[in-house]
Amino acid sequence: MEIQLLEQKIAEAKTQLERLEQDIVDAKYEEQLREKAVNIRHKEGDKDKVASELSALNRQADSRAQLAIKRNEVTAKRNQVDAS
Repeated sequence: MEIQLLEQKIAEAKTQLERLEQDIVDAKYEEQLREKAVNIRHKEGDKDKVASELSALNRQADSRAQLAIKRNEVTAKRNQVDAS
């Protein structure tokens, strides 16, 4: 009697396992994970592109600021020469 009960429980467990495995296949988790990974790589590429552009813009802003300082210095020296 006890052996039959154990065999029945084993059969139920196997059935449940098969059902769960089929649920996993039906849910396409592996495919979803691959799609998410591709999406993440794409987003990281976008992030790198934006970071590179930001760096270039920061360098350009720094150059413009230095140029403005030099222009102000030249203007001040011209004014000083004209005043003399």
